[in-house]
Amino acid sequence: MGAHITIVGHEAWTAAAAEALATAGHAVVHAADPRTALHERTDCIVCDDHHVTAFAALRERPSIVARVGDGSCDAALAALQWGADECLDADAPAAALLRAVALAMARRQAALAARRDPLTGTADRAVLRDYLASAMAEIPNGPGALAALFVDLDGFKAVNDAYGHETGDRVIVDVARRLQGAVRPNDLVARYGGDEFVVVCEHVDIRETRAIAARLRRALSHPVGLDGRTIPIGASIGVAITRDPTLAPVRLLAAADADMYRVKASRRMHEAA
Repeated sequence: MGAHITIVGHEAWTAAAAEALATAGHAVVHAADPRTALHERTDCIVCDDHHVTAFAALRERPSIVARVGDGSCDAALAALQWGADECLDADAPAAALLRAVALAMARRQAALAARRDPLTGTADRAVLRDYLASAMAEIPNGPGALAALFVDLDGFKAVNDAYGHETGDRVIVDVARRLQGAVRPNDLVARYGGDEFVVVCEHVDIRETRAIAARLRRALSHPVGLDGRTIPIGASIGVAITRDPTLAPVRLLAAADADMYRVKASRRMHEAA
């Protein structure tokens, strides 16, 4: 069964896009004015990149495919940062449009499903696995690389031992909130287990990935205040980045995990010196 798709724009490309989507079995609505684009059911919006922010700001929004006028990496990255789920070159063929719509809806569904972890509301390991598989397959079609950041709290066992597991759970919830506030809109935050989290970032280079890791470290560098108590926290963060679409997601996670342990061991050696 096809999806309900709304195409926004005045230009001639909208007619061709509507025909391609309808031929593929989707129900298509055309809206010249973005203010009238949403109707009772819309699974995906296809629009020019300058309309993205209007739709991304909606609390309950469908997936968004941004048509990038100049086709540059900078314009595509900007559209993704504004909230698009997928980008499309202005002269892309029908097959690329269909793929972009499918990927955008999959990513939006993954984002909504990211509330599955019962404690933190972040993605769980199943959503993380599916999201990584989709992101891996998309590497050749987008700018930049795919990065995984493995976040492990330092000394969290001592928090549970000193304050109890209920307080420990509240600390984990606060950590998840901080992580989600430190990443970009399209990045995925997943609770991997216990006091471990994974952040997945698409369309990045090594410099951007290191900058995101630095933001995560800063976000977790301040103590948690609970019931008049100040509980210190910190984290070791490992980074792995790839442009290889054939790499198994589990290997990317293993590389990030290994880098996290390297960071943790280096810190312990420094503290012992």
